[in-house]
Amino acid sequence: MKHLFAAIVLLVLAMPACKNDLDNVAALELPQDAPDRVTSQAEYLFTDSGRVRNKLRAGRIAEWTTEPKHTELSEGLELVFLDSIGNATSVLKARRGTIRPKEHLMEVYEEVVFVNAKGERLDTE
Repeated sequence: MKHLFAAIVLLVLAMPACKNDLDNVAALELPQDAPDRVTSQAEYLFTDSGRVRNKLRAGRIAEWTTEPKHTELSEGLELVFLDSIGNATSVLKARRGTIRPKEHLMEVYEEVVFVNAKGERLDTE
């Protein structure tokens, strides 16, 4: 019985240490221009009519869901284009990129390499 009483006393004394101060949590502020979502070492699959058409891999993907909506890709990216049965046909690689969905536009920058289905290679700086 003594041990049970001691355990209850310890538990009651420890409880105040285990609380969240909601005022401190609410005080955390992010910059106005911070992304809404950040993903590291990501792979996204883009589909059309139930078939995967593209695979996008990037070291870091930052997405903004407020206007102007856009996605920034960094730390290296690879976009694989697939045929109707899922075979890779072409590959685009770069260090960085930006996707602007409203404009249906993707731009890539820095060390851009594109290899098509014939194996022909296009390199840019």
